[in-house]
Amino acid sequence: MRTAVVASVALVVLQFAVGFYLYPQMPERVAIHWGLSGEADGYGSRFMGLFLIPIFSVLLLPFMLALPRLDPSKGIERFRGGYDWFVFGFLGYMAYVYGLSLAWNLGWRFSFMRMLAPAMGALFVGIGVVLRGAKLNWFMGIRTP
Repeated sequence: MRTAVVASVALVVLQFAVGFYLYPQMPERVAIHWGLSGEADGYGSRFMGLFLIPIFSVLLLPFMLALPRLDPSKGIERFRGGYDWFVFGFLGYMAYVYGLSLAWNLGWRFSFMRMLAPAMGALFVGIGVVLRGAKLNWFMGIRTP
């Protein structure tokens, strides 16, 4: 199995482990959304705050790993290594957002958007790197002749 795939699965498992570990320490009502000002403006249950991102990640991972097999042109297979690391990078971005959310709900106060901006920039750089090496395929990049 590819290193990036194993790392992606481990990252998702780690998020669930952290969620189970922190469950008793979290308040009943947790912040789950932040506005452009960086302040929390949406709240949900403890379960939602601890497991929404890990559940989203565990649902997204199989789809993203299956995407190369669904491509009729098999174009993604020609840059599969870069694609697999992009999947890990995206899940890493989601784990970072998860970590920020956990920190906020454990009492640390900071501007969520200021903390999120560098990670979002890195995510877009990663997208650019992957698309630069992308071969013609049905799902990624610009498909004009």
